[in-house]
Amino acid sequence: MAARLGVSSSELPVAGAPRPFFSVIVTAYHRRTFLREAVRSVLDQDLDRSDFEVVVVKDFVDAELEAELAATSGSVRVHTENLERMGEMISKGVELARGEVVCFIEDDDRFRPGKLRGLRELFRRSPEVGFVRNSYVGIDAEGHALPSWERLRPQPPRSLRLSPSARGPGGLAFVFRYGIHINLSTMAIRRELLVPWLPRFREVPASPDLFVFLLGAISDRVVQVESERWNDYRVHASTSHSALREGNEEKDLADTLRSEATARVMERLLSQGPAGALAERFVECFHEEVAATTYVLDPTARWSVRGWFAFLRTAFWRRQRYLLVLAAFATYRAVFPTRAVRSYRRWRYRALRTAAGTAE
Repeated sequence: MAARLGVSSSELPVAGAPRPFFSVIVTAYHRRTFLREAVRSVLDQDLDRSDFEVVVVKDFVDAELEAELAATSGSVRVHTENLERMGEMISKGVELARGEVVCFIEDDDRFRPGKLRGLRELFRRSPEVGFVRNSYVGIDAEGHALPSWERLRPQPPRSLRLSPSARGPGGLAFVFRYGIHINLSTMAIRRELLVPWLPRFREVPASPDLFVFLLGAISDRVVQVESERWNDYRVHASTSHSALREGNEEKDLADTLRSEATARVMERLLSQGPAGALAERFVECFHEEVAATTYVLDPTARWSVRGWFAFLRTAFWRRQRYLLVLAAFATYRAVFPTRAVRSYRRWRYRALRTAAGTAE
């Protein structure tokens, strides 16, 4: 059982307060540097405060920070608890949330002006939409725009609606090409689609964004990809970008193994009932990518012939150049394990550094 660190501010809403349309869950896991900026970007939205609430879930005590948040006239509620899994942290935020739609923001990201207003118009105009993922602008640790990041993570050139029952590869390729399944801070989902799956969500050790996307994809609602850039996504050497720091290979591998554990949780979720083709193929493709990545990161890992052919099918469905590069390293790894692992780690590090604008 997780050890309770104590609770700052109030977890309970102000008595008699109207139910907000949005609940914005701010998660801070082992980090506090940018948290004030993240919360301020939500409070500065051009929407009446009665339309949204902010729920901060963190795993550290900071008396000065908590005093600042407590001075927001009830706009921010804070829960502090030592929760080991990211899924547990987000599930706690959802339990405390009262809004019809749940948005997320990680502590190092920002909402851009107009995000909540735009989302409110979208959800109210389109009751058939259950999940929205909007575009973003990459920024560095100081908050400056990173045009180089878009070469690694391009944003969708147009808005698009995806049907969970669509069987063709086009929608799946679009999801992976533009990373619709990643970046929790860009996601919003109707609370009714989250609550039934909270017991399973608590099992998710890492990559909770994938799980939230999956919940949107298994529902009978439409998945909306929004081309509006309503977020700033901060790229820096942190727990989510361990490969930016050379010599951090073991943590990079550990992060990949946690993603594999998340894939297994998603597979268990799919086994509980029927799901559309988009969700089924999404989980299969992600799991095969993680298996291949583990193989070329870990010289002790094994990979079956069946796994190799499943990965080739994934590459065909997803149509990404990156997977062809990964396949080439996996072939090299089968012949020269240690040398190939070292080469792949070096390539991965340089590619990420170049995208982050920090290559020497």
